[in-house]
Amino acid sequence: MRILENYIEKHYLINNQYNHFKIVKEPLSENPLSQEENLIRARFYTRVAELTVDGLVHENNENYSNYIYFGQRENTEEYLEKSAKKENLENLKKFFAGAKYLSVNSLGDCYAMKPSDAIYDELIKNVETRHYIEKKYIDKTKKVEEIYDDNLDLSDDGLIGYRLFDSKYISFNGKSYLIENLDVTYWVYFGKRLSYQEVISLSKDYSKYDKVLEIMKKFNIKDVCEVADGKYFPLTSIDKTYDEQKEQNKLLKI
Repeated sequence: MRILENYIEKHYLINNQYNHFKIVKEPLSENPLSQEENLIRARFYTRVAELTVDGLVHENNENYSNYIYFGQRENTEEYLEKSAKKENLENLKKFFAGAKYLSVNSLGDCYAMKPSDAIYDELIKNVETRHYIEKKYIDKTKKVEEIYDDNLDLSDDGLIGYRLFDSKYISFNGKSYLIENLDVTYWVYFGKRLSYQEVISLSKDYSKYDKVLEIMKKFNIKDVCEVADGKYFPLTSIDKTYDEQKEQNKLLKI
């Protein structure tokens, strides 16, 4: 069995030291690649975990992309001629020999680029936006599906809630990579909203609400949604029930 997960390797310049880097997993709920302070470059790769028949797990990193640089593209020869001190020019030409382009950041730091490397600001000029729905089920599992039209499929067995979001992708090295999630909505639950006071009243006649009341009090939860199979999910200040969402859509004439 092979398990594949996408990661990003980010390189930073901190205290004039270049060897600072971190590995970031690529969940759909976060923005894996964006402008950050001191970020020099980043690349994508796949981490493969393989479970063998003897129960051992072997991990390997595969499919490294070329680097994406967070700077301005400059022609190496032209930039050195206009920016380098005369006494350093020849040494810098030797140091950057073979690099047609440099990535130059706001501080003037230069990094040699390979032909297949890219500049972030150039890539995001051609961004593809995709639309998604994240679904939550009665067993607390979640699933993300791409939306291809305005019709949402909400007929799944055990579906108790959903939210919508958009994702931006760039095309790089012949592949599409996620760089940003945006317009993430609130959760919409299929069920009935119950306030803390309503649960107090119900608990007087129905013992099944005692545990719900205890949890709401402990974690300062103001509202819950009572869904199928007598289960309850906390509602944030912006979450809605499906009936509330339908009513809002009517008011907005959606």
